[in-house]
Amino acid sequence: MHKGRRKEKRLSLKQVARLNERRNELGRTLKEVRQRFDRGLRRKECILNDDALIARANRIFNPAMRGPLNAENRVILAEALEWSVEKLEEELGLTRLSAELKRAARYSVKRIEDHNARQVALAALVQIETYQIGRGVDLEKDNLTRVYSAAYRMFGRIRELMCELPAHEFGKDGSIAAIYEALNSVLNTTLRPHLTEWPERYEDWRKNFGKTTKGKKLSPQEMQQMFPERPAIQRDLKDVARRLKADAKKLRSLILKA
Repeated sequence: MHKGRRKEKRLSLKQVARLNERRNELGRTLKEVRQRFDRGLRRKECILNDDALIARANRIFNPAMRGPLNAENRVILAEALEWSVEKLEEELGLTRLSAELKRAARYSVKRIEDHNARQVALAALVQIETYQIGRGVDLEKDNLTRVYSAAYRMFGRIRELMCELPAHEFGKDGSIAAIYEALNSVLNTTLRPHLTEWPERYEDWRKNFGKTTKGKKLSPQEMQQMFPERPAIQRDLKDVARRLKADAKKLRSLILKA
C-alpha cells in the first residue's frame, strides 16, 4: 500500500457547489464537463457502458449521489476542469495527497492513455465479430431489414471509435496509425460499398412488395426469398462477411502489437 494512502471522505455539498462554480467559470454546461470526465474514465477503464459512466460522474457532480474522490479520479477531474491536481485540492479543501500517491495516479492514467489505441481496436473487434453482417447472413433465417439497421449502427460506432484514438500519439510509432487505417478500411472498403448499393434498393422493393396481396401474407424471411436480385445480394453479403473476417484478423494482430 502506498505511503500516505487514506480512506477518502465523500464530497461535501460545498465541494460539489465549487465544482459547478468552476464549470460556470469555464462557460461549460454540466454535460460538457461530464463528457470530458467520461473521456478520462474511458482511458482509465477498459470499456465502460453508458450507465457505468453516468454513475461515476454522479458521484462527483450530483449532490444527492456524491462519493469519495480517489487519487486517479482527482487527476481526471482536474484535467476536465483545466486545473492542476494541486489547484483542485486547494479549491476543494482536500487533504493533500502524498507525492508518491500523486505519481502513482498520474502513471496509472498515462499508462491507460498509452494503451487507449489497443482498447479502441478491441472495441471495434467486438463490433465486427458480434454483429450479424460480420458473422454471415442467412437469408432464410435472418431478417435482412434488421441486419442492415444493425450494420448502420456498427458503422457509426466504429467511426466514433476512430475519433477516440489518441492524436498526440500518432507520430510516435506506427501502431496507432495502423489501427486507424485498419478501421478506415472496415468502413470504406468493406462496409460502405455494400451499404451504399443494397439496403435502400432492397427496402424500396420490400415496402412496395409488402403492399401487394401476396406480400402481406409473407414473413420477412419469406419475402426475402422473392427479392428479384436475391442471388446478387446474397453473393455480396457473403463477400462482406469474408472481408470482415479478414479485417478482424488484422485487428487482432494489431492489438497484440500495440
